[in-house]
Amino acid sequence: MTKPVAVKADISSTPSSTGATDFGAQSGAWTKAGAPDVTTGAKVTVGGAPVALSASQRFGWTGANASGTALPPGSSTVTLTAGDTKLQVGGQSVLLDGDSKQDSYGNKISVSASGKLQTA
Repeated sequence: MTKPVAVKADISSTPSSTGATDFGAQSGAWTKAGAPDVTTGAKVTVGGAPVALSASQRFGWTGANASGTALPPGSSTVTLTAGDTKLQVGGQSVLLDGDSKQDSYGNKISVSASGKLQTA
């Protein structure tokens, strides 16, 4: 089965919606710290954009205990690396449509690609 190869614009991240009880808190929330950091391979492009080899996203957490006192902030970084693909750039596999990674808190980084370049 072939899958479209990803470029930077195909990568998105979603903070966990269950952050209220993380780190022993009574309330809290996860947020994205900027845009995903994407490593690309410039020698192969899809629609003029270099293909994506890996991606990471830092998430930040803030929350409070039962008395409303703020707890020290937390963070988590989710890193998505490509599985073995036949197409490689500089010896590295490429990210494909449907690739995703989630941390233990539920923060997620994922690929939704539909470009014309596909790999088996």
